[in-house]
Amino acid sequence: MTERTITHGPGVVAPSEPTQTPAFGIKDLQKGAYSITPLAKFTAEARVLSKKRYSSDKLSDLSPLDVMLGWGAMSDEKHLDEILITQSERYFEWQMSDPPIPLHQMVRHTANVHLIPSSPEIRSKILEIRRGHIVTVKGYLVEARTPDGWSHKSSMRRDDFGKEASELVWVNELQLKP
Repeated sequence: MTERTITHGPGVVAPSEPTQTPAFGIKDLQKGAYSITPLAKFTAEARVLSKKRYSSDKLSDLSPLDVMLGWGAMSDEKHLDEILITQSERYFEWQMSDPPIPLHQMVRHTANVHLIPSSPEIRSKILEIRRGHIVTVKGYLVEARTPDGWSHKSSMRRDDFGKEASELVWVNELQLKP
């Protein structure tokens, strides 16, 4: 069964850029075998452009869901109707005949986010996310490490694109709005 997308009609529904501030004084966190180092405090209100659940990759026990978030012009349905966004293997792709806005603006107003729930309640809420939801996410951009030397570090920029451009977010608070 295909999940119904939440629609909003034309117009910007998440106008503000995410914010991040230094994470001074915040102690490392632990989740199973993962050591989590907060890199910055992070808050975002954005539209969910796409989502993908994972259950069998290295990151899935830490982050069960990735979301592609959009704000500003990339939260406006009139632009999104012209773009096909897909996710796989922790990356996203977009396809379009012509960019509805300049490509650099599309990059600056989107993020591929790996969500790490801080509690079972937050995990349940993360798994409720649908395409089109307006989400408010509060937590930390983080680096995760395992004792065997594996690590994954969050991007700290809004203008990057590609393999190292994903945000890894420890989620302390999550609000969903249709």
